[in-house]
Amino acid sequence: MGVLDFLPGKEKPSEHATNRPAGSTSSVAPPPADLDAPPAYHSIGGPAIKTSAAHDAAAAYNHIQQGDNEDPAIWSCRGCGVTNAPVRYKCILCRSFSLCFECHKNTTEHHTKHAPHNFALVTSAEGIWGCDGCGTRDAPLRAKCRSCSDSDLCLDCFTGRGVANVHPAHPREEDFTWALYSDAVWECEGCGSKNGDLAFKCRSCRDLCLCPKCFGSVEKHHKLHSSQSDYMPVISLNRWWKCESCGTPQEKLIEKKRAAVRWDCKHCENDSLCSKCFEKVEKKHKKHPRPEDFAAVLYLDMYVE
Repeated sequence: MGVLDFLPGKEKPSEHATNRPAGSTSSVAPPPADLDAPPAYHSIGGPAIKTSAAHDAAAAYNHIQQGDNEDPAIWSCRGCGVTNAPVRYKCILCRSFSLCFECHKNTTEHHTKHAPHNFALVTSAEGIWGCDGCGTRDAPLRAKCRSCSDSDLCLDCFTGRGVANVHPAHPREEDFTWALYSDAVWECEGCGSKNGDLAFKCRSCRDLCLCPKCFGSVEKHHKLHSSQSDYMPVISLNRWWKCESCGTPQEKLIEKKRAAVRWDCKHCENDSLCSKCFEKVEKKHKKHPRPEDFAAVLYLDMYVE
């Protein structure tokens, strides 16, 4: 099934798929400890070591190996405070620093400790949420209350039982926003990119999606529905990938415990690096050798405890 419109009152979709700053090396007293940084950060020199792709990748890898991240199902945005928003970006060098989609637009405003490229879009094999109406876990379509920090409803509760009955505190349909978890293929209407980990789907059109970059200028790409409020995020699940440098496929990376973070080149379609290869990004991807040329994707269900 494609990334289609499941919202109440819409036509039933067809079954056919569409598509750190540098530290001082002098003998002066070191700066205060970075309490948000992972243990690996301190063990290899902390703020006294100059930021590099190798350092960041190694710290992120060790951090994940230690399994000291926050509960994957419960988190709050350190920018605005919203809890358990569908779209989440996590700093892979911090134990518990995440931002929602809106706050991630201005990463440096909310997080000055680490460079923006260290924020990873969070995904998993399942949606990692629960319906407050019936207790169903990880349903594909999720309605989130705009006013409550952590109130979500599945489609059955929202339409079958009625939102006013299930969530009387905020009984109107417009009090909720929608998100879809899907493994369907899709293509951006704006730039033609395909099957990214995050899309924004027009709620009024049967099958129109935009990538995050094009969504930032939605009025240019879809004039009929030009307000961002007309769209819902689609979080892709179960995307298969392999490292373009070492050629290791996802299943082997999982066996080697190297599949928790995927680094995608922002300029090359479907060019991804595993964490080990990203440590030597200047050699492994000479066409775009800078760390900031890559976007990280974090798989919560592949953490190694």
